[in-house]
Amino acid sequence: MNETETKSDDNLIAALAYVFTIITGIIIYLMEKDKPDKRRFVMFHAVQAIMLGVAMIALSIIVTIIAMIPIIGWLIAFLFPFAALAVWIFMIYKAYSGEEYHLPIIGDYAEQYI
Repeated sequence: MNETETKSDDNLIAALAYVFTIITGIIIYLMEKDKPDKRRFVMFHAVQAIMLGVAMIALSIIVTIIAMIPIIGWLIAFLFPFAALAVWIFMIYKAYSGEEYHLPIIGDYAEQYI
C-alpha cells in the first residue's frame, strides 16, 4: 500500500467518524487509541466528532427551551436543524478532504484528548 492509499484511507475513516457523531466517533477512537502507530489525523476527527455530537445534543435542548419564546424563538428553532445539518456535512467534507479543520471551541478541546 502506498502513501496515497494510506492518506485516502485515513480521510475516509476520519469522515466516517462524523456519520453518527458520538457512536462512530467513539468506535473509531477506541480502534485507534491503543495502536502503536495511531494516526493523529483520524484520532483528532474522532474526538471532535464525539464533542460535536455532544454539543449538538446540548444545543438542541437549549433551542427547545428558546422555542417557547414567540416569533424569535420559533425562528431559531426552525433554523437550528438546518444549521446543524450544514455543520455536520461541512465536517464530513473537511475530514474526507484531508483537512484537520478545528471547529471553534470544540477543536481546541479535541486537540487535548489525542
